[in-house]
Amino acid sequence: GLAVFGCADGFVYCLDVASGRLVWRFRAAPTDRRTVAFGRIESLWPVTGSVLIRNGVVYCTAGRSSFLDGGMYLCRLDLKTGQLLGETRFDDRDPQSGRQQEETIADVELPGTLPDVLIDDGRNLYLRDNVLDYDGNRTDKFVPHLYSSVGLLDDSWWHRTSWLWGE
Repeated sequence: GLAVFGCADGFVYCLDVASGRLVWRFRAAPTDRRTVAFGRIESLWPVTGSVLIRNGVVYCTAGRSSFLDGGMYLCRLDLKTGQLLGETRFDDRDPQSGRQQEETIADVELPGTLPDVLIDDGRNLYLRDNVLDYDGNRTDKFVPHLYSSVGLLDDSWWHRTSWLWGE
């Protein structure tokens, strides 16, 4: 009886399906800072991609990249109340310099995290090529799963891309 969704304003909303009444809302963005994107005002940390619900826990991501604006955030919320259960920050910049790490610049597939569809296979969560545990932490597991290097939601200018089943 609930509809839970993220929004470009940096919030996650939960509505009662029958009445349309707001049950709760949660600001997944670390602060209320705005920018203009695609001709509209939105948060620096929009909640795009998907909201995943598993065992009464809502998982969502806020942000555009682990390299921008202090990183991306994975939030875990209580489904009934919207209370924050935990938060993981993905910041892939060098902690000393604040810049992209040199070894990643020469790599063909740049590491880091981008928002996309969250996937659950009953053992792990997946965000593109990232394997996460249910507490939201990256793991060093190599688990085959479905992902795309440009994302499962990207409908922009890409002429051709592929979905991958791999690690």
